[in-house]
Amino acid sequence: MKKILLSLAILLTAVLLAVPAAHAEIVLGASIGQSDLKIGDVKADDTGGQFYGGFRFLKFVGIELEYTDFGKFEHGSGGMTESVEVTRADLFVLGVIPFGRFELYGKAGYGYWDGELRSAGGNPVNDDGSDPAYGVGFAVKFATLLAIRIEYEEFEIDGVDDLTMASIGLDFRF
Repeated sequence: MKKILLSLAILLTAVLLAVPAAHAEIVLGASIGQSDLKIGDVKADDTGGQFYGGFRFLKFVGIELEYTDFGKFEHGSGGMTESVEVTRADLFVLGVIPFGRFELYGKAGYGYWDGELRSAGGNPVNDDGSDPAYGVGFAVKFATLLAIRIEYEEFEIDGVDDLTMASIGLDFRF
């Protein structure tokens, strides 16, 4: 994980130094939303959160580093509850279509995930790995520094049929 983050930091620094300031825009933000998990016949949902930061180095293209905590997915009854907790750190490339104050965007990336499965009375089982992720979104800019965005993302994880998050967030843009 440290090697991945160091590589991403070096890449971001190189891009920041190579791009003309006229098109540059730094984006920092946070979002909250509903995350849904499906493994086999088991479906669960919870409230998750994200922190992200990125750089729009051209009007139509940017990169974004995102940390997501999907919450705690619980399933079961009668004292036999199982829970799954998943977090991810992803690097995305964004394609942006601006319409004045509005933006449509798509993103594709790759990230590192960490998960923990807990069953009633048992020891937790931990797993981690790296897999792709995708998303689409819509943003509305207010003033010069703020934007609200609505986003839907799909995250691939080995052994998980479906992991998605629909969220609303607040961007600070510099």
